[in-house]
Amino acid sequence: MRLKETIEAYRRNDPAARSGWEVFWLYNGLHATMYYRVAHWLYEHRLRFLGRWVSQFARRRTGIEIHPAAKIGRRLVIDHGTGIVIGATTEIGDDCLLYQNVTLGGTGMTNGKRHPTLGNNVMVGSGAKVLGPFKVGDNARIAANSVVLHEVPPDSTVVGVPGRVVRRNGEKLDHIHTPDPVRLELDALYARIEKLEEKLKRRIKMYLYNSLSHKKELFTPIDPKLVKMYTCGPTVYHFAHIGNLRSYIMEDVLEKSLRYMGYPVKRVMNITDVGHLASDADTGEDKMLKGARREHKTVMEIAKFYSDAFFADCAKLNIKRPDVVEPATNCIPEYIHMIQTLLDKGYAYLAGGNVYFDTSKLEKYYVFNDHKEEDLAVGVREGVEEDSNKRNQNDFVLWFTKSKFEDQALKWDSPWGVGYPGWHIECSCISIKHLGEYLDIHCGGIDNAFPHHTNEIAQSEAYLGHKWCNYWFHVHHLNTESGKMSKSKGEFLTVSLLEEKGYDPIVYRLFCLQSHYRRNLVFSWENLDNAAQTYEKLIARIAALRPEDGAVDAEAFEALKERFLGALNADLNTSLAVTAVYDVLKAKTNDATKLAALASFDEVLGLNLLSAAEKARSAQPEEEHDPEIDALVAARTEAKRAKNWPEADRIRDELKARGIEVIDTPQGAKWKRI
Repeated sequence: MRLKETIEAYRRNDPAARSGWEVFWLYNGLHATMYYRVAHWLYEHRLRFLGRWVSQFARRRTGIEIHPAAKIGRRLVIDHGTGIVIGATTEIGDDCLLYQNVTLGGTGMTNGKRHPTLGNNVMVGSGAKVLGPFKVGDNARIAANSVVLHEVPPDSTVVGVPGRVVRRNGEKLDHIHTPDPVRLELDALYARIEKLEEKLKRRIKMYLYNSLSHKKELFTPIDPKLVKMYTCGPTVYHFAHIGNLRSYIMEDVLEKSLRYMGYPVKRVMNITDVGHLASDADTGEDKMLKGARREHKTVMEIAKFYSDAFFADCAKLNIKRPDVVEPATNCIPEYIHMIQTLLDKGYAYLAGGNVYFDTSKLEKYYVFNDHKEEDLAVGVREGVEEDSNKRNQNDFVLWFTKSKFEDQALKWDSPWGVGYPGWHIECSCISIKHLGEYLDIHCGGIDNAFPHHTNEIAQSEAYLGHKWCNYWFHVHHLNTESGKMSKSKGEFLTVSLLEEKGYDPIVYRLFCLQSHYRRNLVFSWENLDNAAQTYEKLIARIAALRPEDGAVDAEAFEALKERFLGALNADLNTSLAVTAVYDVLKAKTNDATKLAALASFDEVLGLNLLSAAEKARSAQPEEEHDPEIDALVAARTEAKRAKNWPEADRIRDELKARGIEVIDTPQGAKWKRI
């Protein structure tokens, strides 16, 4: 039975699969294949509309799109299958393995074979693109994020953009003794590319605006072998609105830019599930308790639901999940240790049952220089209330032992009594726990600069006894016509709402990338519509490119890449980076080079450029054919080629009289009935 043997294949390839029943009920890849078998049967029996309907239903249900005309062998395993696209003329042999975000795509508008053929026992890694009507031989391996544009021999391993064979029959290729002169030329070309890349890396100088110094600085990591990056995560009492998510989009671009430039990065994010009060002045209700009361659930239920929702939104926006995600409630011992150390050093004190940080012990407190001391007086800054327990009005709570609310849900034992941590202590402890005493980049929204990040610096450096973080990266607000987008104002737009209104979340990502992160961005539906139109036109232009159009021009590729890097290095100028995409489309080079450059840029931009273009090609209706009309169109083309304009016009008029419109495209003349 095919289903049973496929389930067994999943169990062989996935050590996390504990049973056949688990695979059957929970694995989207298996479900997608089952839907495909139904769709393919319908398609083969000339019920093509129903076949396409089933395939589209499966795409919405599983996140995997398989054209019903594709031919798939036995025991196909689709591991973590989200984002898979398999084109109409694709052929897949037996015992193949595909990972997430793989595209088996076509080339151009040809009517015949335009998608790849995979032999038996082929593995395609996550994010790889196999584009064109060629064969991938038996037992071949295609590495993650590779872009394969040419035939792959059996028993080979392919890596890179564009993909190149680096191993054959389990051994490194002997390029010197390879009898194929074309292969020798390609190998020499790849070697040149590698040298150029190394040369380029040596020239890379990334400048970032540092909120700490209020100027652009050359980014120099403490350890070039590992960039340590920390991101303030969400307070998970409600859905993240698109203003919150703008910060995470730009932080994602920063991380991917660093990786693109060759830096290894470790990024850590906290999840605030306790301690974040409604006011910056350590007053008001805990936001988590507020959310639990609103929905009549426990705090932990609220935290789990909205954490999952946050990362689901991030996935839709192509925001990479940080390497470490740590809920605040996991680190109570670390908070107690740091607070006790601050008490021992004289930087903290007990008053009214709470533990406070003593800002008067610092030489400098207003490190971001964005606020004047007099503006922080009681009654001047919104949200500030008198706290008679504080020695200085700018002091802040490290640990609450006397909650304002008798039913405070989360409390822990401490040396100072039963209580819970203040908001600011979380990020300091979680960062030091996972990244050590020295931090390269700390990210967050501009509204976190004061007091949250100011307080982080105060307590972290008092605890450590030295400078903590070198670069502070702050993303500015998303505004509406009435000002900053905020939940308290009722201006609460979510990714789900955008989807309900028919917008692809990637369009919102593009909308954000079109503006600099240090500028307030004005949101309106009109502006989002403009971004949607821009994206649609951009994808249409990419869809018109033909991967088979020549080999990649290494020099042209590097020139395009250097412009793109120049935009990223200029304080993460994403607007110029998007412009670099259009520079690729206008460049005087072949389509293969353009596609390779676009695939490379999209590692940072995250706009699904190639996969969206492939979907656009696949979504185009099948061309109608009529031998007589095809012959007339061909005769008109020949007449035009011979500059016989009267004959070309005569044929066009004849076709028009018969209700046929001829459309001239870069891929040749097409026709349709009118």
